Amino acid sequence: MPEYILTFDLGTTGNKAALIDREGNVFRTVTSGYGVDYPKPGWASQRAEAFIESCAAACRVLLEGVDPADIACIGLSGTMNGCLPVDESGNPLYPHIIHADTRSAGQARMMEQTGVDWYSLTGNRASPRGSAAKALWLRDERPQVYRRTRWFLQTKDFVRGWLTGDWGATDLSDGALTGMMDINGRRWAGDALRECGIDIDKLPRIRRSDTVAGALTGEAARALGLRAGVPVSVGGGDGACAAAGAGLCQDGQAYCCLGSTAWISVMTGRVLDADARRFVHYFDLSGAHVIPTGTVQSAASAFDWALSALGMSGISEAARLAADAPPGAGGVLFAPYLQGERTPWWDDEVRGAFVGLSSGHTRSHMMRAVYEGVACALRSVLGVFAQSGARPDALTVLGGGAQSELWLRVLADIAGIRLLPHRDPGVATSLGAALAAGVAVGFWSGWREAARIPALSAPVDPDPVRSAAYRGVWEAYDKLYEALRIVTPALSALRRQSGSHDDSAV
Repeated sequence: MPEYILTFDLGTTGNKAALIDREGNVFRTVTSGYGVDYPKPGWASQRAEAFIESCAAACRVLLEGVDPADIACIGLSGTMNGCLPVDESGNPLYPHIIHADTRSAGQARMMEQTGVDWYSLTGNRASPRGSAAKALWLRDERPQVYRRTRWFLQTKDFVRGWLTGDWGATDLSDGALTGMMDINGRRWAGDALRECGIDIDKLPRIRRSDTVAGALTGEAARALGLRAGVPVSVGGGDGACAAAGAGLCQDGQAYCCLGSTAWISVMTGRVLDADARRFVHYFDLSGAHVIPTGTVQSAASAFDWALSALGMSGISEAARLAADAPPGAGGVLFAPYLQGERTPWWDDEVRGAFVGLSSGHTRSHMMRAVYEGVACALRSVLGVFAQSGARPDALTVLGGGAQSELWLRVLADIAGIRLLPHRDPGVATSLGAALAAGVAVGFWSGWREAARIPALSAPVDPDPVRSAAYRGVWEAYDKLYEALRIVTPALSALRRQSGSHDDSAV
């Protein structure tokens, strides 16, 4: 009997392929990288063909010594909030405009001017980071591409089309986060989209994540080194797959992904924060729960930037130096707004800063401030959840940052919440994709059984003494955005004058 689920998790900088067995054990992972193009300030795109190339490249290594007959099914996850126009045959017509791209700010303003309450309707504000505004940008700025487009797809939907030959479908999680779905009706918001000029016939069919989309074609099988006919599941967006991989299956449960971008998600049955509109919302893989999410735009990516900018030899040196500095980093604050910020500010123009530097400070203080700045930003997200009536008791922690003992300790102390590190934090999203595929082919009877698969490590609890020491840090950080906002317009003008591609470092 086939033993493994093959998954492709198509992230921002690479495709993590994994083999996962029926008990949720990760047999092997391989990452095949690809780049992001930043042709102009605020633009971020990728070659869609690179996603296919990465699948083939990863499989060549992943499947060494593995009998292709042992692959039972294929699961998919991918970045959300993108816009990839394809024709009837799935041929890309323009580079994939990814989540980090903000070129469509004008289109987002136009959507707001229609008078549609997008947040109440879709659970998401009209934003240049959303798929809806990106589609409108193509309509306005690349009309020939827009006219030729048959479907606007997300990353994993493009790969699934190539795997199966069945184009033009998406799932509830990705569909919701486009900002084009009536989140209560679970269908495309036809009247509102027509109001702002989006052709709903260009939007894909909506299917459940935990169903079989089709079978692996002979062409795709040859490229991957597999047998034709392997079932391919619909799959889900990376946020929803991470929730499943964290073991979330009921309202009130929450997780934090501490990756290049960091976010906190809490399962609920409704849209939160309708007045201030500080969350994004999408469905979980079962389609039974709404997942409001608050996002910190630069987290591990801010850490990576600091490694380079401060001349660190690697992660070990950075962690050692940061641990040498006291809590509070000797009065240095770091605002991790290297690429703007989402929750709670939704400000694409603000940028990061070290504040409080003196001649007595060293790289040790600055590195400590980076850890603490990201933790403070996540505490801000938890504060918005609390204001909205959602107060999780603990956070399951995923992502590469979850492998840092120091970062977990700092986050627990600053946020004042119990953390539950995932046993395999770097592949939790892949695990979620595997669970959806396993449910689709009957490995598990349903999500109640599948949710028992993910395993957690020992909890990390806040230390009362350190938490008290961080109180002043948090109070200062809480005022930092408003202080930076005063100089934001002038600095934005300077960046535009210089033609700076400042986002390309993130």
